[in-house]
Amino acid sequence: MELLTARRRLGHVLVAGTFLVAGCTAHPATGPVGATALPPDVDTMLFPDAGWVADSVRIRVAEEVLVGDCLADRGHDYPAPPYSLLRPGAAATTPTVLADDDSYGLLADAKAQREVPPPSPRRADAWQRDLYGPAGRQGSLTLPTGIEAQFPTRGCLAAAKRELYGSSLRAARVDTEIGAFRSDVAEEAGAQAPVRQALGAWVDCMRERGVAASSPHHAIDTLRTEYAEHGPTPEMADREAVVAQADADCDRASGYRDTYRTHAAALVAALTGGIGEHLVELAAARRGAERRAAAVLARG
Repeated sequence: MELLTARRRLGHVLVAGTFLVAGCTAHPATGPVGATALPPDVDTMLFPDAGWVADSVRIRVAEEVLVGDCLADRGHDYPAPPYSLLRPGAAATTPTVLADDDSYGLLADAKAQREVPPPSPRRADAWQRDLYGPAGRQGSLTLPTGIEAQFPTRGCLAAAKRELYGSSLRAARVDTEIGAFRSDVAEEAGAQAPVRQALGAWVDCMRERGVAASSPHHAIDTLRTEYAEHGPTPEMADREAVVAQADADCDRASGYRDTYRTHAAALVAALTGGIGEHLVELAAARRGAERRAAAVLARG
């Protein structure tokens, strides 16, 4: 797809999200892929590695700890989060997160799944109000796509997010805008011929290894569905190991993830003329949440 088309489509994200350039030098594409100079935090935010995944899990667990403490102070029960979630690898949700050669970390994630038991009927209304805040008091954030996302501004969940991110709105932006931007970039980069060619080679390689999958996302999502159906059984662990090993081998053979990342990064650099203030702000907010989450977990 022409870069101009990508600019027009992704421009909605940048304009609506005030992704404005401030004193940054442009890095235009040279040929199919241009030089990129993304700040490290922004690069990791847009193209997550295993460290990002591990930090995401820590933020999630820290949020659960804070919610639990807050609800306990208000007289409610809330079970402690499973600290086995701290094992990285369970949230491989972008093409650039490559599994260990024999694991995506999904087995540990399946073992850690839990359901928060509902409160007693007598306390249900109070529990709901203390967790999410009074009805009708949510904040609202309009995404560049036009979709309106609501987020809590009162209650224990909002308090936990404020402690981690500094404000409810900042937390909502990190929770929604990073994923929305990644999705748009992935769609545009995935339409480029070199990326399609590399993905086709990956698909063919996986088929030769006995795994039918249209993309790494598809392979991982299929395993998640199978874990949900069968549970964290030894057979499922073996199945995950087979798929992850095939993925690792086929990625090395096809160069798919490297090709995707190169073209996606060039697209971002050309689109923003460097890096927009808003991307930097989102990365800084996320980094702050990582530090505060580590402090929460260090308290025991």
